[in-house]
Amino acid sequence: TISPTYFGQLQLFRAGGGRAYEAPSSPHGAAMLSADKDLLLAKLNQDLLGLHLLELNTVLNRFQNAIGASSLLGGFAFAGIVELQLIDGENQTQLLAESVFYLSASLTLALAMFVMSVSTYASILGYRLSIQSTDQQSITRATSMLLGYYKAVLFAGVLALFTIIIAAMAVVFFKAEKTVRWPATMIFLVSIPGIGGTLFGLHVSMGVLDTLNVNSRVAMAA
Repeated sequence: TISPTYFGQLQLFRAGGGRAYEAPSSPHGAAMLSADKDLLLAKLNQDLLGLHLLELNTVLNRFQNAIGASSLLGGFAFAGIVELQLIDGENQTQLLAESVFYLSASLTLALAMFVMSVSTYASILGYRLSIQSTDQQSITRATSMLLGYYKAVLFAGVLALFTIIIAAMAVVFFKAEKTVRWPATMIFLVSIPGIGGTLFGLHVSMGVLDTLNVNSRVAMAA
């Protein structure tokens, strides 16, 4: 009788095309596992680098949006300063409105130039880093640094928005007829707290969502 061990060896011999079956050696298997591990780590590092680059590009897109908004506000302020035709007279109220307009428009133009210049230079440096750098730590530091500058850009942009509204309110006040002067001025006065309250509410809502995301990550890690 043929023993089961011999029968199993015969099947392995036939499956191997007539060659004797050789079990994989232990060093070769360890080398394969090490290679698979290195390949997996390289893929994970590449995916992590892609996530850091995506975060950096998101911050750079914010700067690009700020450039467009600041250009629009600065253009309005400059056009108002250049093309405004003053009214001759000694009316103290109109003179006060005129002074408010020039101060507000000048401040708007200065803030818009600040936002545009900082955003443009930050975009140039950021895109150069995203193309040339392959170090995750340097990309993370650059992203954190750009976020700090973006806070200043965002504050200046919002302030420029409010100052251009004040400038427009002053123009309407000293150029409009007396019958519509105060109603038109009240529209601008109401819009300032309306815009500010909406922006603050949006900021608070997003802060709550960020807190929920952090708590969910902690719960998943636990």
